[in-house]
Amino acid sequence: YDKAAQRAQDVIELQNYSLFSDYHELFSPDNETCGEVIFSVRFERGVGGNEGADFPGYWGNGFVAHQAPLANLAESFYCTDGQPIDQSALYNPDLPVKNRDPRFNATVVAKGATWRGDSLEEAPSTPTDYAMRKYTEEDNDLDQFDSPQDFYVLRYAHVLLIRAEALVQSGNYDKSEVRGLI
Repeated sequence: YDKAAQRAQDVIELQNYSLFSDYHELFSPDNETCGEVIFSVRFERGVGGNEGADFPGYWGNGFVAHQAPLANLAESFYCTDGQPIDQSALYNPDLPVKNRDPRFNATVVAKGATWRGDSLEEAPSTPTDYAMRKYTEEDNDLDQFDSPQDFYVLRYAHVLLIRAEALVQSGNYDKSEVRGLI
């Protein structure tokens, strides 16, 4: 843990990286070379056939059921009061998008979400009632598997969390430093 904490600190001290200000916009082709992305698998649409990524699989006119996020992922996002959904007075299971950590709506689509400019009155028609938003292009109407979006292997946010976790696991840490990293 000491070595992991030090290696993360080495990266931090490079001062080559920074957190991107908008989590949702981070996962778009326009921002794939921003200062938060340290290492990514690069993709390009339409170069020599299918040189693009196929992991997002465009939705075209509907949601891709086999790419639905599991309910435990969607339900792990806290409410804006810092409480889990099973403890927060702010959580409304009939409108799961309200009062949630902003990363919830940047990652998944649920009942009440805005999708392509319209509010969804029903949950997405998938086995989990959630659909993927992260790594997708909402304005793409094509059914294809040729995304220009890079896949991020390592982001600066990961480095900060690696250092925080390594410090805590080592037992040798300052709480204010760990809180600052998180």
